[in-house]
Amino acid sequence: VLATVGLDIISGQPRLIFGDITGFLHGVNFLVLAIGIYGIGEMLWTLESTGGKVTVHNVKLSLKKIFSNIRDIKQYIGTTSLGSAIGFFVGTLPAAGATPASLMSYGLAKTFSKEPDTFGKGNVAGVAAPEAG
Repeated sequence: VLATVGLDIISGQPRLIFGDITGFLHGVNFLVLAIGIYGIGEMLWTLESTGGKVTVHNVKLSLKKIFSNIRDIKQYIGTTSLGSAIGFFVGTLPAAGATPASLMSYGLAKTFSKEPDTFGKGNVAGVAAPEAG
């Protein structure tokens, strides 16, 4: 139904433009439609799973935690740089994209890691490399 919004291709007559809303004359963009439908589905799922109850959590933030996280970032700067370099070069290849770059970044980070057995069990380098790629 949403594909019929806008001007008719044959006759040029406006269809389903909801009065005089000029934004609908060109139709509904597919990307906007896909994101909107995903958002509505996610909202309905959240309402169903929570039963409509809102939960609020107190977040305790301190400078000590912030500086601790900054130290962690410095610890994985090499892994992040490796993932970024792989992502750049693989991303420029035709028909390749983010998925192969992420997989290659993860594989190389695991190969060069001193603790490859911890990948998939909470090692931050296993997240840092693919996310940078």
